Amino acid sequence: MNDLMLEFDPIPATVIALSDVQIDYAMGQSHQCPQPAQRWQTYLDFLAMQGFEQWLRQRGWSQPFESVHMLTTCQLTIHQFRIAFISIASPPDSLVSVPRAIIDAPENPAHFYVLVSIYEEQGQAVIDGFLRHDHLQTYWQTQPQPLEVDHTYSLPLAWFDLDPDHLLLYLRCLSPTAIPLVEAAASPDSTTASTRRQPLINAQLWLQNQLDAIAQEFAWVLLPALTLAPGFRSTTGMPISLSTGAASPSDAEVTRSPMEEAEALLYQLARQGVVLPSQVGIAYRDWMMASIPLRLYAVSGEIFEPGHPPEWMLLLLLGAQQGATLPAETTLLVRTATEIVVEQRLQAATDANFLIAQVMGNRDESFIATISLLDGAALTLPPFGFPTE
Repeated sequence: MNDLMLEFDPIPATVIALSDVQIDYAMGQSHQCPQPAQRWQTYLDFLAMQGFEQWLRQRGWSQPFESVHMLTTCQLTIHQFRIAFISIASPPDSLVSVPRAIIDAPENPAHFYVLVSIYEEQGQAVIDGFLRHDHLQTYWQTQPQPLEVDHTYSLPLAWFDLDPDHLLLYLRCLSPTAIPLVEAAASPDSTTASTRRQPLINAQLWLQNQLDAIAQEFAWVLLPALTLAPGFRSTTGMPISLSTGAASPSDAEVTRSPMEEAEALLYQLARQGVVLPSQVGIAYRDWMMASIPLRLYAVSGEIFEPGHPPEWMLLLLLGAQQGATLPAETTLLVRTATEIVVEQRLQAATDANFLIAQVMGNRDESFIATISLLDGAALTLPPFGFPTE
């Protein structure tokens, strides 16, 4: 019997058996992806993330994880280290295909990129290796990789450390400051921070009742541009938390169209003293996040003041879809590529509340919004911009 047993190799510690629950969760997350062409990759990414979490636990890791779910990638935060996943559906070859969104992500760069092979039929994930962010930068300076037509980079497998236990050692012993995060990998077609950003959602087109391809890909819905009555203009504007002012349960149960709801919110904001352009473009997006149906309105417009260059305004209104409740500690954060400009947090759950963030900038400025929940779930949207050409 012992001789027979010796003929079989033990299962490597980096091979993780995925449960039906994990597979069903990944499938559910992939169905929420607004881009049908990206759903398979999203499915693999969530299997990779869960497999990696399980591998850490099997290696004795007991510290909590914080997951960050974005439209194009998912990450874990562990001891202030950001970990992104490169998931593939076959054993790694000499070149590893990596989606551009993983590397060129100025708002969410990762300290480590973990390579995980998914064997769906066997229900297994294999932790193949990892790549440090600073090592990626060093390799790229001497061996820049071209962007492929499918928006991926082909990274040599030789760049990766194929011993995942080294990653475990880094997580336990290294400080995050030892791996400085550069805004994005210095891709050969990128010369400035602005050109390395993700494609913009063009909020200027909303004033022309148009929706660009990026917004369409991410399931934004365009509403008709709105001209606000002069009586609703004011002279001060500060980000605020806004209640829609439902006076009673029967009022709250009134069904409004998205346009009616957006218009009511804008008029109430103007009455409360928020500066709004005379004409605004409006779009909204519905999605599920941690089983909570959320809705985000985005409003854009131009601001003209005598003696000042033209500016543009972005107004974000985050709430739950009708019939649902926005949970307490929901956070709406807006930032540029270099700093946070607005951070709003809902203190108490109520079905009549929206979180409001208003920012203004020059026409060449863009803004990145992140929505996060108390349980750690988070979503970072593609940047909003107002290009005039």
